[in-house]
Amino acid sequence: MLIPSDILGLSLPERVVEADWRRTTNFSAAVGDDDPRFLDDSREGGLQVHPVFPVVLSWPIVTSLPGLLGDRVAPEVFSRMVHATERIRYERPLLPGDALVMTGRVAGLSQTRAGALVTVRVEVTGSAGRPVYTEELGGLFRGVQAEGAPAEGALGDGWDQPLDPDAGWELELPIPKGAAFVYDGCTDIVFPIHTSRAFARAVGLDEPPLQGTCSLAMAVGAILAREAGGDPARLRALFCSFRRPVLPGTSARLQVRKAEGDGIRFRLLNHEGRVALRDGEVELADRGQKT
Repeated sequence: MLIPSDILGLSLPERVVEADWRRTTNFSAAVGDDDPRFLDDSREGGLQVHPVFPVVLSWPIVTSLPGLLGDRVAPEVFSRMVHATERIRYERPLLPGDALVMTGRVAGLSQTRAGALVTVRVEVTGSAGRPVYTEELGGLFRGVQAEGAPAEGALGDGWDQPLDPDAGWELELPIPKGAAFVYDGCTDIVFPIHTSRAFARAVGLDEPPLQGTCSLAMAVGAILAREAGGDPARLRALFCSFRRPVLPGTSARLQVRKAEGDGIRFRLLNHEGRVALRDGEVELADRGQKT
């Protein structure tokens, strides 16, 4: 099975969407973040948006890939796709009611040990065409070859040394039993591997895993609460790669380290102590430099 190099540069259909308040508040509730900034529309200054909410708006792009690439990629290849990486860079905070235009293209194709990694880059603009944020989604096609693509080297995660209490912290994140169902219903990010035990077991998993973007949102929310006073407007960028499942009804452990400058590095361990989210990075603006 092969993904051809001529997918590079393919344009995505333009989408016009609205970040309406019902969807933004539902997202925050789904990831267990009850900060009034995200839920209380009577507060001075109005509602703010959880910074991982863009994954809701881009989900239809993910589901459209078979149609976009269908004449170049065999249909059975898409059954091997998993969400591998997520990157968002904000030009300004997203606000409820924003009318947004989403354009994008297939921006990357590389070969990893696990399979072909396809990166889709989405540019999102608001009124007068002003940039709001850029999102890059990495889809890993397990066991598939990337035609003519360079091989990516193995990445060390840099966590081989004990955590220095003066340079970081840890936090346990309980995962409610019904978390995957709530996230599915509140976000319309629907994939049966997360809510059907029969489906999960048919593809070799013991139990349905939590959606990776839900785990990411929980981690980012905890970091904002500890490092930015909960203020999402201070977030400039975030990144992570998804590695192993987090299971509802268990607990995950968030590990955070301060980096040089404005950077914060993190990873999330599942209930077995294995890395679920790795290579995590959050970039915060200083209090006086909100975007």
